[in-house]
This record gives sequence, structure tokens and C-alpha cells, in this order.
Amino acid sequence: MFLGLSATMSNLIGYLFGAILSYTLNKKYTFKSKDKKHSEAIKFFMVLGISYLLNFMTLQWLLMSINQYYAQLISAIVYTLSSFLLAKFFVFK
Repeated sequence: MFLGLSATMSNLIGYLFGAILSYTLNKKYTFKSKDKKHSEAIKFFMVLGISYLLNFMTLQWLLMSINQYYAQLISAIVYTLSSFLLAKFFVFK
């Protein structure tokens, strides 16, 4: 946003860069998965898609009523919690 991009666009760009790093770090360190199946990666990116939608809907809703920086912060919390819980119980059981 500091570069002049909208809250929505900066959110998407950050999400895309973070998604790949998130899979690698969560698989190896957070959940210590040794699974070599591609289905795990597919599930993980599905979880990220769901979490992103929750994040996006929260952001759009909050932008109608609060400062965009606070909206981004709250939306990030929604994304983080939903992606962790879904990954823990659905992807890396």
C-alpha cells in the first residue's frame, strides 16, 4: 500500500508470495510432514484458497467501516488462524 497499490491488490500480492513459502515451512517445520504425495500440496493450496477467501471477505467488509491498515491487520489474523487450523486438521493430520 505504501507504493500506491490498493488494499485489495497489496493483499493479493502478499498472499501469493507467502503461499509458496508457507507450504515449504509448514510442511517441514510446523507439521514435520514426511509425506511425498502431491495430494498434500493440493490440499494445502486449497486450504490457502479458502483462507484467502475468508481474508478477502473480511477485508472488504471492514474497509466499509474502519481504517484500511486496521482492516488489513484484522484480515491477516483471520487468514492466519483459518489457514493454521485447516492445515492442522485437514492437510497435515
